[in-house]
Amino acid sequence: MPKKELEEIVRATEIANKTKYPFRELTKKQSIPPVICGTIIHVFQQFTGINVVMFYAPVLFQTMGFESNASLLSAVITDTVNSLSTLIAIFSVDKAGRKKLLIFGASICLVAQVKIS
Repeated sequence: MPKKELEEIVRATEIANKTKYPFRELTKKQSIPPVICGTIIHVFQQFTGINVVMFYAPVLFQTMGFESNASLLSAVITDTVNSLSTLIAIFSVDKAGRKKLLIFGASICLVAQVKIS
């Protein structure tokens, strides 16, 4: 870890430790937009139903007509793609920026939802 980054983390930790009531910070005017944005992101994530797909993948694939072994393999492939996509996002967030990645991901989700419907 670069020295400059470590110093920034230490400084941010010291500032955070000085805050006496951290949850009150969420009610301040400048904190409301990030709180709303974070809440909306999680609500839309729940609307996509991805948690159901990831949890019940083998059952869903069997319902679609896959045999038992094929449905398990499809679930493994789905989980592998999810893991690789997460790793790509983790390593590219510093270069591309959170906002660009969020807009790109949301666009892909929108296209997928329209295509499914």
